[in-house]
Parts: sequence; structure tokens; C-alpha cells
Amino acid sequence: MEAGRRKVSTLELREFARLYRRPYEWLVGEQDDQPADDAVTQALYRTTRGLSEQDRAQLLSFAQFLSAAGGPPPAPEDDS
Repeated sequence: MEAGRRKVSTLELREFARLYRRPYEWLVGEQDDQPADDAVTQALYRTTRGLSEQDRAQLLSFAQFLSAAGGPPPAPEDDS
């Protein structure tokens, strides 16, 4: 492969992508380097993979809320 004497199969490319933790598209030149927030994405993945399906669904719902609202709602003011 490295010397260009044979072509790389799709299955090999997918395995390389998994091994190097890069998107398949990156390996074939269809995607630039990973975004700067990739470390955050990986940390979120590691943190959430042990959660139950229900907890992950709630977390996804909250993330979608934050994304749509532009951030968390303001904290209530103290009337005392």
C-alpha cells in the first residue's frame, strides 16, 4: 500500500479510520482536519458512553435545547 503497488480497499480504509480515530472522509481527502472542538467532542463521548439510553436521550434533548436557545436560560432573580 505505502509503495503504491496495490490499492487500499474500502474495508481497510474504514479500519484505518477506526484505528486512528479519524473520519473515513478525512482519510480519503474529502474532509479537512478535525475541528478545534474535537477534544470536547471526544470528552463528551467518553463521559456519556456509560450512561443509560434514557439518560443519553435526556442529555441529547438538553443539548438540542441549548443549541436552539443559544445557551441556557437565565437564572431566576432573587426577590428577597
